[in-house]
Amino acid sequence: MRIITSVGSNNQNEPALQAIDNKYLYLVACGRQVLTNTNHTFRCIRPAGSCKNYMLQVVLAGKGHHTLNNQVVTLNAAQCVLYEPNDSQHIIHYGADNADVIWIHFSGYGAEEIVSLLELKGISTLTNTSGFKQILLQMVQELTTPSRNSYLICQNYLLNFLLMCSQRIKGQSSHDLSSSKISPALNHMVNNYTKHSLSIHEYAQMCYMSDSRFSHLFREVTGTTPHKYILQKRIDNAKALLSSSDIKISEVAAYVGFSDPYHFSRVFSKDVGMSPTQYKQQFQTAFLEEGDDVR
Repeated sequence: MRIITSVGSNNQNEPALQAIDNKYLYLVACGRQVLTNTNHTFRCIRPAGSCKNYMLQVVLAGKGHHTLNNQVVTLNAAQCVLYEPNDSQHIIHYGADNADVIWIHFSGYGAEEIVSLLELKGISTLTNTSGFKQILLQMVQELTTPSRNSYLICQNYLLNFLLMCSQRIKGQSSHDLSSSKISPALNHMVNNYTKHSLSIHEYAQMCYMSDSRFSHLFREVTGTTPHKYILQKRIDNAKALLSSSDIKISEVAAYVGFSDPYHFSRVFSKDVGMSPTQYKQQFQTAFLEEGDDVR
């Protein structure tokens, strides 16, 4: 099933989009996408410079895959990512991800100040997502049936939405605190997962804790072991490359850190349930047209 609720600003009582820069904070468009029980893969590809607004995406459930700094990063439930104006955007949602995602485009001359004050750069893990759906519905309703004061009403909703995204800064949960303690190791894995992985002892030293303590916190935060975490990063990146490029499978294997393409094929098949060749072939017909995106 594919459910998409989206709406752009069309308030007849407000000037057209060229007047956005005259507004302090302006809701350009927003929507929610729910993907369940589908074999299709949906993608959004925007080259650098093509999107002039901020774009915030919040994952309510499931997961999505974002290419950031030439690395595929998987966002899980209760995480959000902010794209700045003119950033390139390469986002993929696989049918098996069961993604429930909210996206918002906003702009205005005060947007940069708000983003800076709330420290909304990059990826964040949120402490609470329970109120996001309600605010989104309010914004969609206001944009669908605009009134004389729609700009101010939407500005208020948008500011509340952004404030909710900033709640990761205060009142961190024990999960967030555990995550921060092992962040040096996590950052190293994300930036170097295509290379030879370090030992548990080396990762533990990086975080200034014992091997057993590191292993315990790592599993608590990620739900898996360091080896499996890195392996999943490689597989996720391979899936993104296979589904969106014409790179040969042997080259994909080398790119994501496998020196032996046959070993890569065995590991990929075990994790995904089909060979890299079969996985690549299904996207010859499963992709949407380039113009159909998921924000």
